[in-house]
Amino acid sequence: MESILDTIKKMLGIDAEDDSFDLDIITLINPIIYSLAQMGIGPPKGFIVIDKNNTWTEYIGNIQFNLEGVKTYLYLKTKLIFDPPTNTTTIEALNRNIQELEWRMMLEVETNNLEG
Repeated sequence: MESILDTIKKMLGIDAEDDSFDLDIITLINPIIYSLAQMGIGPPKGFIVIDKNNTWTEYIGNIQFNLEGVKTYLYLKTKLIFDPPTNTTTIEALNRNIQELEWRMMLEVETNNLEG
């Protein structure tokens, strides 16, 4: 399975080989993962991305969950802090997408009693 860090970097438009922003991105990813844990997504005891060796399989495991939604959520939240758009309309659109993903993921957790 692919690297969490490399996936988010690619979505941000950063080459996987460019490690100049790794610490910054990891520092943003981990609190977002913590927020996801509070929504019931991921391991019950938490998860921390340390480097590019941490994979989606390690994080989500084998539960039946929309991994693409989790990836998109991590990307959008990271983008808003790491590389925010200058246009307020775009920021509002990203925030609406984030809110919808949060609602859908929490609904999935509630209706299917998912555990990490």
